[in-house]
Amino acid sequence: MHPNLDDPNYIDCTDIIFALQDCHQGLAFMERQFRCNNLKDDMNRCLHEARMLQRKKNNARARAKNELFEQMKMRTPEDIYGREAGQKIREQYADEYKQKLKNSVSFSLDRDKSKSG
Repeated sequence: MHPNLDDPNYIDCTDIIFALQDCHQGLAFMERQFRCNNLKDDMNRCLHEARMLQRKKNNARARAKNELFEQMKMRTPEDIYGREAGQKIREQYADEYKQKLKNSVSFSLDRDKSKSG
């Protein structure tokens, strides 16, 4: 079984693919199994090399994205918005966190009271 051969990643393998197709069309079923094996092995090798090349490109692209993400993650609000705006954002998040914490504590206390009563 092989991948879709129309994929642009496999353009280097087209000569081998066409040769294998010609070999299969010209022979009967039993002959085709043995006489076209070398072409089939060459095609598999070529497809494997193309796949590994694409894999290396994808890995390099993913590493670059991860690096950029890590750099962005390390930035503080002050770096992005300036000192004053960053301080306001930190205070806003702190207030929201305190409010959520209060709500969750009161909710759990209300729940406990309803169970015992």
